[in-house]
Amino acid sequence: MALPAQSYPVWKAIVTLTHVLAISFTLVRLTHRYRTRRLWWDDYVAVVPLLADVLFCIVFWFSYRHRMATTDFVPSATPLYTYWIFAIFPYITVLWSSRISLMLSIARIFPPGETPRRIALGLTFTFGMTYLGCLLTMVLICKPTPAKWYIIDENKCVRSASGHFLGGIITVAADFASDLLLTLFPLILFWRVQLPLNQRRLVLSAFSASSFTLLAATVYCVVWFGDFDLGPDARLLQVVSANLEAAVSLIACNLLVVTTYFYRVFRRIDNIESYEYDTSSPKSEPVNSRSCTSRSFPHQPREMHTSEISNLTFTEITESGYEWSTRGALDGSH
Repeated sequence: MALPAQSYPVWKAIVTLTHVLAISFTLVRLTHRYRTRRLWWDDYVAVVPLLADVLFCIVFWFSYRHRMATTDFVPSATPLYTYWIFAIFPYITVLWSSRISLMLSIARIFPPGETPRRIALGLTFTFGMTYLGCLLTMVLICKPTPAKWYIIDENKCVRSASGHFLGGIITVAADFASDLLLTLFPLILFWRVQLPLNQRRLVLSAFSASSFTLLAATVYCVVWFGDFDLGPDARLLQVVSANLEAAVSLIACNLLVVTTYFYRVFRRIDNIESYEYDTSSPKSEPVNSRSCTSRSFPHQPREMHTSEISNLTFTEITESGYEWSTRGALDGSH
C-alpha cells in the first residue's frame, strides 16, 4: 500500500525548523567559546558544517517549490555541477565535518601522549579520509552522457546486484559505522567518571547524542532503500530524510557545549537567588561557597591527572580540561 500525497508546506516547516535549531546551536557554541577564549580545532571545524548546513537548507527551499515529477535518484538531464555542489557536497560535508568536530572535542580533553587522545585523533583522521572517499564515490557513481560531459545519464549510474545505487549503499554503511563509534566510544571512556548524578547524566547524554544521528541514519536508509511504496512524493520524503539526518548530526556535534552552557547559566541564576535569600538573615552564609575554588577561574593553573580518567571533573570535561589547563598555566606565567 502506497503512502498518500505529502504536504510540502508541512515538511518544509519541519526541515527548516530543524536546520534553524542546528544552526542556532552552532552559533551559541562558537560565541560561547570565543567569549571565553577557549576556541580550538573542534570549534574551527564546526564552522564547516555550519556553512554547509545553511547551503543545504537554502537548496531545499528553492528545489522543492512544487511537486517533483520523478522519483529517480538522479533526475534525467541533471547538470553534473548542480548535482555535486547543491546536493552531494553539502549533505556529506555536514555529516562528516560534524563527526570530525565531535571527535576532536573528545580528543582535546586529554593531553598529548594519552591513549584516549591518540585514539580520538586516529578516528578523526579516519573520518576525514572516509569523508573524501564518500565524496568521490558519490560523484563517480554516475557517468555523463556521450554528447554532453556535464549532463548526468541516470541509466549509467553504478548499481548493486539488488538494483540500488552502489554509492548510496557505501555512504549509508559508513554512516552507521561512524555513528556507532561516536555513540559507544564516549560511553566507554566516561562511564567511570566520578561526578554528581545530574552532571554525570548530562555528560553521558551529550556525548552519546550521536545515537540520535544513528536513528536518523536508520530512517534515511529505510526511506531510500526500503522495499515499499512511498507514494507520489517519494522523492520529497527521500530528500527530507537526508536534510533531517544532516541537521541532527550538526545538533549532536554541538550538544555538549550548548547543554552545559545553559546548565551553568541556570545553576548560576539559582545560586544567585539562593544567596540573595540567605543574606536576608544575619547568620546566613553564601550557599555557593565552592564556586570560589581555584578550578572556577581559568587564569589559575592546575594539574590534571589523566592517568585516572575517573578523576576528571565536570569542568575539565565540559570545558575541555587539557586546553583549559594549558591556557591557564600560560596566562598565569605572565
